[in-house]
Amino acid sequence: MWFGEDKHKISRIVKSSFEELWRLYRPLIGFDKYCYVDKNHILHIDQSDEAVTKRILCLPNRYVKSLAFAFDYQLLEVDTMLKVDRNELHQLLRKELKRTVFHYSITQSCKAILTAGASKSIKYSFNKIMKMSKTMPNSRRKCIYL
Repeated sequence: MWFGEDKHKISRIVKSSFEELWRLYRPLIGFDKYCYVDKNHILHIDQSDEAVTKRILCLPNRYVKSLAFAFDYQLLEVDTMLKVDRNELHQLLRKELKRTVFHYSITQSCKAILTAGASKSIKYSFNKIMKMSKTMPNSRRKCIYL
């Protein structure tokens, strides 16, 4: 999410749909040997090298290839993957995810402008910005109107 988006949108969606999401994903968690839910409904995810390696290899090919390229293709060897700095791995995955979201966000925006027309798109964008400003703290909200 970037400019014009409500920063709390995902939290509100999860909170309002928690029971349904829990019912949907709970059975899937039971099949994963690298995570479990305790009696207080808290999800625990195994951070061992084996678990992280499995998670990386389950990512879509595009992400695995991108990570492998960043590490001179040594990442495709499991022994090397276990020695990779987790923070560096996290940053590379975050960068790749941002690139994916940005690409589809721009594509969606362009399609909307072409199908709805410029005036409707401007009106829609203005409404989104106004909605976003309502969710911002008062000190930051003043900046929009200056």
